[in-house]
Amino acid sequence: IISSCHDISDGGMLTAIAEMAINSGFGCNLRLETNDLAYTCFAEIQSSYIICTGKEEEFKEFVSQSDVYVQKIGFTTSKNEIVLD
Repeated sequence: IISSCHDISDGGMLTAIAEMAINSGFGCNLRLETNDLAYTCFAEIQSSYIICTGKEEEFKEFVSQSDVYVQKIGFTTSKNEIVLD
C-alpha cells in the first residue's frame, strides 16, 4: 500500500518531500491549508511522516482501522519539481 515514507523530524515536511523527490526523480503538487506556512513546511515534528501511495482508497481503509490522523496534502507528478498551491 505504501510506496514511500519519510519522517519529518529533521528539517520538517518540505525538507522530507524534497529529499523524497530528489531520490525518486518525481515531483509533486502540494495544497497546504494553513495559517502559518513556514511552521507547516519546516516544523520538525516527531512521529509525523510523509507517505506516498498509489492505492489511496486501500490506504484510507487501512488507517481507518486505527487511531491515526491522516491528511492528504498533494499528489506526485512526473515533473522534477515541487509546486505549492
